[in-house]
Amino acid sequence: MQATLERVGSRGNTADLDSQPFYRFIQRTYPWHVVGMFAALFAFGGLPAVVWGGALRAVWVYHITWFVNSASHCWGYQVPPPLLPATSPRF
Repeated sequence: MQATLERVGSRGNTADLDSQPFYRFIQRTYPWHVVGMFAALFAFGGLPAVVWGGALRAVWVYHITWFVNSASHCWGYQVPPPLLPATSPRF
């Protein structure tokens, strides 16, 4: 945690967002947006739409996000090991 704070500085870097009324409105009313989404899904497609458009959509998005994170760690840019001198064993 300390290394992150040293690298990025203060986590209070959202002053520009806090100064904009639109984003303050979204933050203040976010739970109602979720309720509205589920109500609209139920109105247009019933319970199957709520399941597919709500719960399973969230699970799918989380899995894709976690996969990208894992793939980046496995196959992303990595610093190569230093070259071994000729006298050091290979194993």
